[in-house]
Amino acid sequence: MNSFIKFFLSNDKSILRIFQINEIIKCSLSGKSIEFGADSIKKKNFFNYAKGDAVCEYSNLSSNDKEIINIDITKKINLLDHEYDNVLIFNVLEHLPQIKITLREINRILKNKGKIIGSTPFLFRVHGAPKDYCRYTDTFLMKSLTECGFHNIKIKALGYGPILASFSLLRGLLKRIPVIYQLLLLIVFFIDFIIVKIMKHDPKNIYPVGYFFIAEK
Repeated sequence: MNSFIKFFLSNDKSILRIFQINEIIKCSLSGKSIEFGADSIKKKNFFNYAKGDAVCEYSNLSSNDKEIINIDITKKINLLDHEYDNVLIFNVLEHLPQIKITLREINRILKNKGKIIGSTPFLFRVHGAPKDYCRYTDTFLMKSLTECGFHNIKIKALGYGPILASFSLLRGLLKRIPVIYQLLLLIVFFIDFIIVKIMKHDPKNIYPVGYFFIAEK
């Protein structure tokens, strides 16, 4: 019920982002962190939803904010080895032409036992920043993280059912009419509730709006 209320009241956030926030708030972070792909409005960044006493630096290649580090993560990252306890990377990997370069560099700057925490979209509209390259499955993420030196990898499909996944693709249009948006959302959840009950397999594993992952160096 609490999850549904979040969707019903959060017309300012995408369905994918609500699922992502719901996962990061379960994480307790300590030590030094960096968030790649950070927003210049710092309160919007995912680090702020995590628990714990960690401190965080923010990085975004296109930001003009002096407090945000400009780093091109498609190349060798200009940061020291073993510098960070946590690296956050949400909604970024899909914009990179070669993610293994980035994952290996993240592994390098993490301390031993350090964690990478992130998420990527799957059933989600094309969104350039400036380019949108890929949609990754959990199988591909597992393979890539393993090959880049990570272990204790946990990947979670984000979603509920096929109707919500379809509805999320239209959110950009429907959010302009809030009352209708919320009414349709009620119907969507009701239909998916029935689908969840009758399907043999968990629908979100077949129709994920995205994936959330945590892995350890």
